[in-house]
Amino acid sequence: MPAKQSAKALTLLSEKLTEREFLNQTGQRAKKMRALIASELSPAKAGTLYPVTKRITCKEVLAFSRKLLRALSPEPKEGWLKFTYDFACHILYPDDAFTKYAAPYKAGAYCFLAILQFFLDEERKVIEPEPTVDFEFLTDNEASEFESQDEYMRFKKVWRREYVYEMMRLNKEATTFNTLAHLAGVHFVAMHIARGLYDANVPVDMALVSAAAAAHDIGKFGCKPGERVPYLHYYYTDRWFTRNRMDYIGHIAANHSTWDLEPDNISLESLVLIYCDFRVKEGGDGSSPISTLEDAFNVIRGKLDNLDAKKLKRYKTVYAKLCDFEEYLRRLGIDIDLNGRTTMPPPMPSVTLRNVEESVLSLTLLGVEHNIAVMRSMTAERQFGNFLEAARSEKNWKNLYAYLNIYDRYIAYTNDLQKKQTLLFLYELLMHRESNIRAEAARLIGKIFVQFNFGYRKQLPEGIANTAEEDIMSLWRSYLSKIITPDHRLTDVQQRRIRFHLKNVVAAMMRYAAEDDKPVFLSVLMTQFDTKKKRKPEEAFSLLDAVEYIPLDAMPEKDLHRIAQFSLSLTDHTEDYVRIAAWRAGRTLVKANPSFSGSRRFADYAKKTDTTGHITETFLKYRILSYAGLDARAERERLYDPEIISDIFLENLKIATPWITTAVNIKLLADHLKNGPATHRLHIAAHLSNLIKVSEYVDVRDNAGQALLAIMPLLYPDERNEVVFELMRGLEMGEQEFSKYIPRYLGESALWLPPKELEEILHYIRGLLANPNDRVVSYALDTIGVMLRHHPEYRDRFKIDKKSYAEARGYFFGILLRGLASYRTAVRQEALQVIAHVFGADTLPLNEKYE
Repeated sequence: MPAKQSAKALTLLSEKLTEREFLNQTGQRAKKMRALIASELSPAKAGTLYPVTKRITCKEVLAFSRKLLRALSPEPKEGWLKFTYDFACHILYPDDAFTKYAAPYKAGAYCFLAILQFFLDEERKVIEPEPTVDFEFLTDNEASEFESQDEYMRFKKVWRREYVYEMMRLNKEATTFNTLAHLAGVHFVAMHIARGLYDANVPVDMALVSAAAAAHDIGKFGCKPGERVPYLHYYYTDRWFTRNRMDYIGHIAANHSTWDLEPDNISLESLVLIYCDFRVKEGGDGSSPISTLEDAFNVIRGKLDNLDAKKLKRYKTVYAKLCDFEEYLRRLGIDIDLNGRTTMPPPMPSVTLRNVEESVLSLTLLGVEHNIAVMRSMTAERQFGNFLEAARSEKNWKNLYAYLNIYDRYIAYTNDLQKKQTLLFLYELLMHRESNIRAEAARLIGKIFVQFNFGYRKQLPEGIANTAEEDIMSLWRSYLSKIITPDHRLTDVQQRRIRFHLKNVVAAMMRYAAEDDKPVFLSVLMTQFDTKKKRKPEEAFSLLDAVEYIPLDAMPEKDLHRIAQFSLSLTDHTEDYVRIAAWRAGRTLVKANPSFSGSRRFADYAKKTDTTGHITETFLKYRILSYAGLDARAERERLYDPEIISDIFLENLKIATPWITTAVNIKLLADHLKNGPATHRLHIAAHLSNLIKVSEYVDVRDNAGQALLAIMPLLYPDERNEVVFELMRGLEMGEQEFSKYIPRYLGESALWLPPKELEEILHYIRGLLANPNDRVVSYALDTIGVMLRHHPEYRDRFKIDKKSYAEARGYFFGILLRGLASYRTAVRQEALQVIAHVFGADTLPLNEKYE
């Protein structure tokens, strides 16, 4: 090489090695570095590398740099190549022990990395990019079109500042692995797919795809010797992105396991990454071939740990989702074979001419497209903010309920920041005027808490504390306090509504949390059961009310003692509703753990307490003594006196009666009907149906409905008919606050009528479709949906033959399809929602859905 080119190479290198950032890293002065470069870097050796005309190796760059490295640092015992690779990994994942060991060699390692980066930059200018070696990142102009542009710009800066690509090239030469081939291959395929989606006008964030694909396995460089890389690299990937403040990219990158497809819905960017990661697998020779989906399926199946029939079925399910996604890509005209040719499948026939297979495929592709659109709104930062504001501004309770359904289905794969934003919104909804909106918001609060850091329910390295768990517990502690003790600036009604739903939050947590997580969440709740804290009656009541939903049989004794002591301290409270709640909590405790010392103390207290004149407390006392195995004959005689029924009816319908008293009395009525005289059977059923229609409290309506369904088998046919028509009249009122709760209980109750009477009910409901009130029509359709979901029970109950059963099912669907064909938008929407609920029902077996 001419001397002029050698001088140019050394000049460019000198400029790079005297930049402020590099000097800060090595602790050198610019003047000294220039002198060392002039004396230790040979122009002759520079001529062997510059200008770059071919792929260069790290060993060639090391040979050129060795004299300069020696002038800066002594050579480490493992040699510069291996040490610099370990040092580059240490830059990404600092370790105190390695920092101390590396101190004498630090300047040399940084110098080698900087020189390597210089020559690889030159290589990139002249060598045609290879799919398994190079990363073709978006330009700044290209990235500016996408929402994640700020994180992407930071990603590219960190990528260079921490010498990530140089580390990967060193990995290939200093170890037996070739992680670069896999990462570059996944990035190549992912960007090819993302560009195809973008050209097809599908809303994809290419910047997000690029960064997540390039660094999705970066955690492998953080795993320590002896750690199981396939299980732990997700943790280290998440840690790197979090440290560098790239939460959105990190959320996609750290959730790229095939098993992350198991939840129903994930974002398009996640889907692209998992699909491409699935197709690019490291070969036995260190290569990373890009294979077809089917070939990749067979390769991965051979590597799965503990592959039994159950795990194979799960694996086939996620594979089927990838196949659906690939078919979607194919139909968009995207070159998934990466050969530059696009083979478009034949176009679908007209909708009316499609066969079964084509219809199913159409619905599948529609589902993929729909999920992509919704997840775009749920995962992109700006879109999510708009979506949240739209939900917050919604006035129609049914539309708001639809928003909550979307959150329910899609919230799992939003990141933790978005979950926090959603929690604030849901907490506001605890004050909403609609009781079912409040209940649904409370359920979602509990569900979101147990899904925090959802992508990080993966394995943690040994000895690593889960700091995310500490943050979640701190947040749970904060919200628990806000629910039990709402802001004093809120009205009494708003505060009461918020406190009422503590139990629903706890119930949702216990329903959705993993078994290992339940004790952690409950430990925070247990701190509230402190008798030393002076509680307002409303606060004490909300805690006592939540005891019903705590898994007491699995609680440690110290927590049971807390609950027992707290409840006992309130059994003589001056407020009726607090006192009844304390007795009910005691009954729940004794039932779950009758031999526990706290339960025995409660039973002893109940035995000594005179409850004469208090029906509700007498019933709770009777239950406590019965569960504890003590004599309760005196209480039983008082409770099953026929004269007591009228007293209960009267108390339940008083405005001043606390709802919890009514709820307990409903249990007493149902118990009375099963164990006492049958003289008041119809009166009790009519009373329960009346409570469903008129009670202000959801819990009372639900308790009354459940009790009514429990006693329907005990009624005579004419009595059942009377109850059903009583509910029908409530349905026809069309009062939103009350009628919307009737379909659930009317639908199941009607299925206790003989076929002839049921047919009359169906004709009556069909006639309601002509009602001018949209609400009445909607409630009629809801009732048919409930009946259809429980129809198999009717067949077994009345021994219906196969033909009659099929005809009845056809009649049910005929009514729903009439609603679907309505000219009224609200009716059509309700009919479609009911049909969706039928196919989503757990009560219907698959063969029924198929029919």
